[in-house]
Amino acid sequence: MPKQKDLKRLIRTRMKKTGEAYAAARLHLVRKPAPDYAAVAGLSDASVTKATGRTWTQWVDLLDREKSAQKPHGEIARHVSSLDTPSWWTQMVTVGYERIRGSARRASAGAARTKPERAGPSTSPSPLSSTHSPTRASGGNGCR
Repeated sequence: MPKQKDLKRLIRTRMKKTGEAYAAARLHLVRKPAPDYAAVAGLSDASVTKATGRTWTQWVDLLDREKSAQKPHGEIARHVSSLDTPSWWTQMVTVGYERIRGSARRASAGAARTKPERAGPSTSPSPLSSTHSPTRASGGNGCR
């Protein structure tokens, strides 16, 4: 019994339908779709292209050639900046690339960020609450 019997059946069906060779038909069926860099980076491809002149795919290819995935954030940012990228977009491209490659850090290294606790409502009355109430200041009915 052949392994991946269903896959082979699909390949042969495509071969009959399109006239492709086995390898070409198989490639079309098992090829993974291109990654959606914009979704992972959190910034649309159109906005990055408009601001920097490069798509996410171009940025990823360019930074991968420089082996930026192994470099620290500051070094990646300096390289992106050296390519005449506006300063705000330098950070956006750098952080987006780090997210795409899985190296973005949400908190600073070595210390986790914590949100300060919100102060709840005061349980003690304000010192002005009884002496400056609208009814006392206006003569009794709260209207001026």
